[in-house]
Amino acid sequence: MKDYNEPSPGSEDDLRAENEVLKLKLEMDHGMKGFGSVLSPQAENEWLKSIYEFEDVLKEGSGLTIFDLIGRPPVKRWYTLKMEKVTIELRNLLTLLAKNGITLQNLNGLDDMASYRLITEEFLPMKLGDFANGPFMPPMIRWFGKEKKG
Repeated sequence: MKDYNEPSPGSEDDLRAENEVLKLKLEMDHGMKGFGSVLSPQAENEWLKSIYEFEDVLKEGSGLTIFDLIGRPPVKRWYTLKMEKVTIELRNLLTLLAKNGITLQNLNGLDDMASYRLITEEFLPMKLGDFANGPFMPPMIRWFGKEKKG
């Protein structure tokens, strides 16, 4: 005989229990804690599952470099470029980055050769998971570089 006090499958009690398990998994697997919610158990459940999925994707993509993200284009080494070709190569590289949702600005007044060298040797090899604000996820635009003051 069925106990009528037992919650039905998919009830709010089941969802609350599953939500607590998801919170524990997020804390153990991703170091997240301090979840509080005013959402309904169903909405909180969907929200927690989406956070968990996002964190898993983030973890998997942490080895991806900017160079990988833009399709590993042929990039000329800075020291092989003639001065008259640097501006063209820099413009092409910045255009390719922009097509991939990445905009660089204000390279601290560097000349084109120094900018090209900085981008090709320092920026392109960076792993997406290395950024303090989290990885770049298209189609967001992430601004790299210092803001202009004044």
